[in-house]
Amino acid sequence: MAIDLGDQLRRENDKGKWNEIILKMGERCAFPEERNDFISSMRSSYSRLPSILKPCLAYCSIIPEGQQFEKEWIVQLWMAQNFIAKESEQRVEDTGSTYFDWLVERSFFQRMRISLNRDSYEYSIPDMVHQVAKHTSAEECCVFDLEKPCNLSKTTKHMSIVFRSEGLSHTQDPFTEIYHCKGLYTLLVIGCNLINYPLKLPDDLFNFLRKLRSLDLSYCNLGFLPDNIGCLKHLRYFQLRNSNIQELPESICILYNLQTLGLRNCFLLKKLPKETRCLQQLRHLDLHLDYSHHNINQTTQSCNILKYMPPYIGLLTNLQVLSRFVVSIKNHCGISELMNLNNLQGELSISNLDLVKNPDDSAKANLQEKKHIKRLELLWRRDIELHQCSNEKLIELALENLKPNSNVKELNIVGYPGKLLPSWLGSTYLSNVRSIFLSDCINCHMLPTLGNLPLLQDLHVKGMHSLKSINCAFCGSNPICFPSLKKLVFDNMSIVEKWSADENCELSHLSELILKDCANFQRLAHNFPSLTKLTIEKLPAFVGLRRYPSLKYLKIVAGDDWIWDSWRCLSSVFSLTLSQLSLEIFPASLPKILDSLRCLEISHCDNLTRFPNDWIPAGVTYLCIKDCPMLQELPKGLETLKSLEDLEIQDCKNLEYLPELKHLKSLTRLEISGCHSFVFLPSEGLPNALHFLSINDCPLFSKQFEDLQSPDRIKIKHVFSVWIDQKHFRSTPGGNQGECSN
Repeated sequence: MAIDLGDQLRRENDKGKWNEIILKMGERCAFPEERNDFISSMRSSYSRLPSILKPCLAYCSIIPEGQQFEKEWIVQLWMAQNFIAKESEQRVEDTGSTYFDWLVERSFFQRMRISLNRDSYEYSIPDMVHQVAKHTSAEECCVFDLEKPCNLSKTTKHMSIVFRSEGLSHTQDPFTEIYHCKGLYTLLVIGCNLINYPLKLPDDLFNFLRKLRSLDLSYCNLGFLPDNIGCLKHLRYFQLRNSNIQELPESICILYNLQTLGLRNCFLLKKLPKETRCLQQLRHLDLHLDYSHHNINQTTQSCNILKYMPPYIGLLTNLQVLSRFVVSIKNHCGISELMNLNNLQGELSISNLDLVKNPDDSAKANLQEKKHIKRLELLWRRDIELHQCSNEKLIELALENLKPNSNVKELNIVGYPGKLLPSWLGSTYLSNVRSIFLSDCINCHMLPTLGNLPLLQDLHVKGMHSLKSINCAFCGSNPICFPSLKKLVFDNMSIVEKWSADENCELSHLSELILKDCANFQRLAHNFPSLTKLTIEKLPAFVGLRRYPSLKYLKIVAGDDWIWDSWRCLSSVFSLTLSQLSLEIFPASLPKILDSLRCLEISHCDNLTRFPNDWIPAGVTYLCIKDCPMLQELPKGLETLKSLEDLEIQDCKNLEYLPELKHLKSLTRLEISGCHSFVFLPSEGLPNALHFLSINDCPLFSKQFEDLQSPDRIKIKHVFSVWIDQKHFRSTPGGNQGECSN
């Protein structure tokens, strides 16, 4: 049956149908005897696996049921246990990745979702596969859940401890029960951001667990490590992801077998051990910081607490991952330490580039030879005084010498203080680049020729305050400029006025365009035949739109002076958002032109008091009006919107009542929140089709609704699901609205 399931999933290219296949297969296992047959089939499938894959799958039984994980995590754990055969011409990581893909193809692992790394997925192990893995691992692997009984065995070699902060006493020691498991090779502590329970490791823990090869203490709110971690002479894998660690003990540097040191999202890390260069087997030093995940604004991104790298880190020539390098002027901590680290894979972020005083040093970084780097980020600290005092030519030459390998796919340049961007950025040398992000290059007065890059799909230009105009050279000399570009963002460029083009200039593949906070930008001169999404935000000098035949989604923020003259260009728009308009009343009848409009959102219009009658196009199916504090009434034509299915009214504090809605035959969902003057539902009641009603933070309505004889209780009796101030009101069998259920 497992083979049957795997074959069906492999044959089906439409992954949207995978859940349907899995559910049907699950129905065949609804009864115990059929479930046992399924497990027997899985065991048979396991027995046919190549011998090199069997210990890899059995080992995965230490992953708790339902736990999601990334491929790299598992592969590095396999490496630490020597489960991966050495291939003479292949990196061990690549061989392990092949093992993992085999198990995915055979449905032992299930792909779940995109991970925070964007370029990879998270996976899980189906429950019945987990049972097979647990059975085959015998007593060597164990999941120790502190909330469940568990009989630990002295033969256990691999263990994960699962505990949850809400159920854990501050006096409870989660490690007490494992002291007699002195033969442990793997210890994974699995929890969910233990904020209320700072994990404290027993001082003698590592003295008892001297055979450990893999130790994972991620997400444990761990602030420091005991010095005796140096006892773990066999340790090859050590993860402290998302911890509060500030510095590591120097004794880590005698762990000569260490292959992986994971410090991802350790935002408080001040320094690495001075003798890190002694870790000659180290292959993965993950220092990546996920700023969006940690909710840190971009101004802070280049001001990390980690100020320098350990001396002579360039001696670690086995490194495959060094996600972040912090330039320093300290001895042997400069950018030239990157010279011989040519095996680096994945991403590399180089910060504090303003400290590179000699362009020859940046040349010594030897980025051109790092052919496996796919994402490169170059960061300067944003100190205007420092930039003004620096030698302009030296700054530009230093960046010119940081020419990456042509295999790079994503390039970010942030805070660069020079006037000219490097020549290699404007050439077809970067023929493989997919994404470019140029931010806060405040002295740059022109953009390079990026339109010739054949595979560029995503271009984001932000904070270039010396750029006055974008000329035709930006688009390139090819017959088709930007042949692959799908998304373009111009953001926070205070003096740019225009983007020059002739009538025939066309970006044929551009599907999304965002223009934001460009105070002097006036018009768009290019043709965008494939443009489907357009955002224009805070462009006070903008004069209006051209017609874009494929435009479906339009968002306009603070566009009073030109939007009313552009309606006739919007005949194909499906979704329209109007925000921060300053008018008290919108001009009458203009939207009659918008026959295609189905979704309309109006928000943050502080002066809006009312709409003209019949203002909303008849075909609208979704209407949202929010954060309009002066709005007193909704348009009377609302009751004629026969296609309206979903109506949301939020934070309109002066709105007292709704127009009659009884005849809206398509309305199935109504949400009202933050309307402090709202008292009653429409006198004629609500549409018969309404299935969902939510009214929250409307105190006057809530007060009168408390009366069991309130007329509004009768008006909602036919609605299937009603929520008042986060309380659910059940419909009784007789059709009456019952009391709330929490």
